[in-house]
Amino acid sequence: MVLSIHLTPASAPAAFARLRRRPRPADGLIWSITTITAPLGAGPAPAVDGNALVAAWRDDAALDAFLDADPLAADLAGGWDARLEPLRAYGELPELPGLGRPERPAEPGEPVVVLTLGRTKLHRLGPFLRASAPAERAAATHPDVLLSSALARPARFVGTFSLWRSAEAMRAYATGPGGPHARAMAANAQRPFHRRQLFARFRPTRTGGAWRGVADPLTAGVPVAA
Repeated sequence: MVLSIHLTPASAPAAFARLRRRPRPADGLIWSITTITAPLGAGPAPAVDGNALVAAWRDDAALDAFLDADPLAADLAGGWDARLEPLRAYGELPELPGLGRPERPAEPGEPVVVLTLGRTKLHRLGPFLRASAPAERAAATHPDVLLSSALARPARFVGTFSLWRSAEAMRAYATGPGGPHARAMAANAQRPFHRRQLFARFRPTRTGGAWRGVADPLTAGVPVAA
């Protein structure tokens, strides 16, 4: 399985209109979702700044066919994109069976992408936003986060995307005792926020484009301002 993510800037009206679009049904497409994007950690009512397409493909050839022939791929070409190799996953979405299995190791110094995806219980949305906000702010301003975004598809789907300079830095943030991420995870473990949730790590195997004026933050090694 191969995943892809496209981040494309858009005004709020255009971003909400694009929620109706997704890849055409095709051999090799496993699952996809189109979301709005907003700066990570910007609070309960962040400014919508674009769209994300997250998709899972049977193999690289299926993703290449989408990029070559689907009109949506051309529409998304004005932003930043990445091809992702699954490394490890916690939780599960039924649309992505077996994601991250078998587990693949990451070298401490290599870059990694983290995706969190959840179908939220509506009555737990407020507590989720309060618990996650400090963790999101800490990630968005972390010196080793090159690119980050909040993802949402109203009313139940929420997620985050972050591109880390190194697996070592990501692990230190995620496992730091007493930190905002650890507190958010503890609150979720005590009383889950989501009906379904997935926390997954990936190796970016190909990246390109620009986001918020920074040309391919991974290649440049330059963080995009939160």
